[in-house]
Amino acid sequence: MLLKKLAIFAAALCFGSPCIAQDSDWIQQYIANQSSKFHVPGGAVAVVMDGQIAYAEGFGFADLENQIPATASTVFRVGSNSKPVSASAILILAAELGIGLHDDLRPHMVGLGFKTPPQGPLTLHQLLTHTGGFNEALFGQHSALENAQELRPWLEKHLPPQFIKPGAVIAYSDFNTALAGLIIEHASGQKFEQLAKTRVFEPLSMTSSTFEQVNLPSSILERRARSYRHHNGQFYPYSFDAIATAPAAGLYSTSEDMGRYLEALLASWRAEFLQQGLNAVMRMQLQIQARNHPSLTGRTYGFVERIHNGWKVLQKDGQASGFNARLVVVPEANIGFFVVHNRNILKPGGGFNQSKSLIPDFTDEFLQRNLTSPGRYTETRYERTEPRFSLDAYTGEFRTAIAARHTWEKLVASFDTAVVTANGDTLLQGSNTLTPVGNNLFVDHSTGAIRAFRFDEGKATHMFIGASTYERVPRLETTRITIGLLAGFIIGFAVVVLAGCFHRMRRSFGIAGIAGAACCLTFLTSFGWILIGTDPQTFFIGMPLLLALSLALPIMAFALAFAGVIAAVRNRAMRLSLLPLLLVSLFCLWLTQWNLLGWHII
Repeated sequence: MLLKKLAIFAAALCFGSPCIAQDSDWIQQYIANQSSKFHVPGGAVAVVMDGQIAYAEGFGFADLENQIPATASTVFRVGSNSKPVSASAILILAAELGIGLHDDLRPHMVGLGFKTPPQGPLTLHQLLTHTGGFNEALFGQHSALENAQELRPWLEKHLPPQFIKPGAVIAYSDFNTALAGLIIEHASGQKFEQLAKTRVFEPLSMTSSTFEQVNLPSSILERRARSYRHHNGQFYPYSFDAIATAPAAGLYSTSEDMGRYLEALLASWRAEFLQQGLNAVMRMQLQIQARNHPSLTGRTYGFVERIHNGWKVLQKDGQASGFNARLVVVPEANIGFFVVHNRNILKPGGGFNQSKSLIPDFTDEFLQRNLTSPGRYTETRYERTEPRFSLDAYTGEFRTAIAARHTWEKLVASFDTAVVTANGDTLLQGSNTLTPVGNNLFVDHSTGAIRAFRFDEGKATHMFIGASTYERVPRLETTRITIGLLAGFIIGFAVVVLAGCFHRMRRSFGIAGIAGAACCLTFLTSFGWILIGTDPQTFFIGMPLLLALSLALPIMAFALAFAGVIAAVRNRAMRLSLLPLLLVSLFCLWLTQWNLLGWHII
């Protein structure tokens, strides 16, 4: 009997220490290689296995200028990794305040002076699953520390309209979590920062975590990491900033603390007895709460679902102030990890730089190493079927449903589109072939992922990819029409300006009209140049002054062209002076469609 106990003890040691040590060696080597490859200054990793933190270390530098190494106790911004933590606080407070997940929240909003208040019933369930219907507006959520704004006044002014019926689709937006946090703050009479501290951080011993944006404890300030952008072989540090939507993206934390949060999540999943309090809400957060379609992966209160080798993997990405993070938990395998680094991943002009690959690559490698045997969520075998509608009904251009509609970010979102075309008896999305396998379901041959379509009046209005929603692009805003109109305006303005080089044409068009056309050409070149040449992180603070000033050029162009027509009428020499005014007027109408005339900037 004693020998048997010793054997079991030895096996436990073999499973624990050596395997964890082996993983530790791999993590250190892998992260070192990847951070060097992708020019990442530093970061940190925490791994939870078998209910406890098995690994928590930093890598590289938290501060390059002062050569301060990153450690497990270095404080990082974790971006949208704030949302699961905020959801824990919101859920526990809602239970204390007697607010049900499916209760109409409008009675709890009395006294909040929103510029655009919700028009119909709205629930915590919808806000925490991102089905609240709010548009996104990322730019302007950050500010310099001296200009920091509190959650309530900022959200009262900037809460966007609900362009989507609540509960209709999953449409990710910071405003869902921010509004849920504000409602709980308003109902309790306490600041959200304090509520999160007493309901989540203190019970879980997360001593180095806070939602405070300005008055950070000295112990956190001393260990706070800097973030950087990398350009032409050099690192450039970002200034510390404040985030108005703190419940959505403002959390400061360490890999040690996020490891403790993972420990609590996994403990709640393993608990077999009736749970109460924080334990209960955390278990709820590990359960799928919303799907766009029964055949697709969905969202929990804080995480998005993916399937890896038959295992349900819950993860949340975060990006803020030049930091990038990911929180991953696999409840049924009793493992999870947190990883963060301090290099910006956004490229000027749109898209991502190569450093974006570090965290996804690490995720894939980690899951491959630790989920070796297939899980119980076996892959569904789909068979080809005839589509419900003709393939032409599924074709068109679709854009992410979180595309901004009320601010100039609408222009930025136009670059995130998916074009679906018919190809014989299949569909094509880019180079991917989609085969019909069910009622408005198609399977992607290259990835095995499912696409689901939603119809209205015989035409696809939405395309769903996992928990992501894409909506049909209005015809006048499709890429082909947009490029065609842009090219037409450029040619038209160029013709007017070049014609001004000739004396007779200058008299026909009028000097003021030609100057108006020149203003429009200047706007197109300057606006594009500024967009392409500006670090995207700048836009999170607000629109750069130079870009804002350029938006005055089309209005100035209209005034000049109109003045040219008035002058021509007075001189009884209309001739071609109406042409510049017509071109400029059409151009201004088109810019209004894209919220680019100045009054849509928030």
